[in-house]
Amino acid sequence: MTLPRTRSDREYLKFEEDGSGNVALRTTATLSGDIDVSAFELEAGTDVNAKTNDNQILVVQTGSGADSSALTEQIATETTLAAIELLNTDIVTATEAIQASVEASDDAFDVVTNSNRITNVSPLNLQYVTETLLDLTDIDENTTGYGYIEMNGFRTLAIQGVTSGATPTDVLTVTFEATCQDDGTALASCAWTDVTAVIASAANFVNVDFFEILDSPLPVRALRVKYVTSEAGGDDCDLTVYTKKLY
Repeated sequence: MTLPRTRSDREYLKFEEDGSGNVALRTTATLSGDIDVSAFELEAGTDVNAKTNDNQILVVQTGSGADSSALTEQIATETTLAAIELLNTDIVTATEAIQASVEASDDAFDVVTNSNRITNVSPLNLQYVTETLLDLTDIDENTTGYGYIEMNGFRTLAIQGVTSGATPTDVLTVTFEATCQDDGTALASCAWTDVTAVIASAANFVNVDFFEILDSPLPVRALRVKYVTSEAGGDDCDLTVYTKKLY
């Protein structure tokens, strides 16, 4: 540490330097002000009282004429101010939280009905899945095909089929099959059973449109629409199937 060159400098008066260039706190003069302690520590046995406040040391001379009451009052005042500042921070934080809660309550309150509004994130009018299962034209003769309807997570089902009627040369036959096999096997490889007569209004549908509403719970893994065309050389059957599933 190097002392200021000008001996009248107030910082100079706080220190003294011996013949070897060592710097120490001056204890023979009245000291005042704050001395930064980040770069030194007091020597043991000094007759200077020191009290720390944050990163500073407050020094007052002891002995005859010394009065530490001002220092004590200053430390008490700064400690009180620090406590008040911390308390104010807590109060502001609590006030902001209360205000946010009040604003959220205001947003949910309906003054017309004098009640709180509740938002339904899954309303009944959205609890369904629709699909165009099949959309086929000029199906080749002697063809067997399927449209698969996954039923896991759904309770009821409606199926609508639109055909080209009796006009085509080939004959179109539609039936329904179901499976409960749910062991990870691919749908096409599961064991399927014809359930047309069980769930529909006929045993099969030949060259006709159909509409089946399965409004009782359908506890199966999947349902499939099976269509077969005859071998009459027409390649002219059409079939469109629409489905709507409800949760």
